Amino acid sequence: MANAVTQQQLDETLELFEKYGKDEITFERLKEVVNNYAARILSEQHLISFTFTEMETGRFRIRPTGVSALTPYGEKRLAEIREA
Repeated sequence: MANAVTQQQLDETLELFEKYGKDEITFERLKEVVNNYAARILSEQHLISFTFTEMETGRFRIRPTGVSALTPYGEKRLAEIREA
C-alpha cells in the first residue's frame, strides 16, 4: 500500500489548493509540493477543480477544470477543518 493516503494528507493537500486559489503559491510550486495521490482523491471527491491523470511513467498530468481551485464542497471541508 505505497499509495495509501491519510486524512491529514488530504486536508493538507486541500489547504495547498486553497493557497493556489488565493495566489499565495504559483501553479509550478503547487505541482512541486502537492501529494498527487491525495490530490487525485480530492478531485474524485469533487473537492478541487482539477483532474489528475497518472501517466505510464508514474508522473501525473494536472489540469484545472474550473474557474476556482476549490469547489463549494472543498470550501465546506476547509470550514469543517478549521472548526475542529
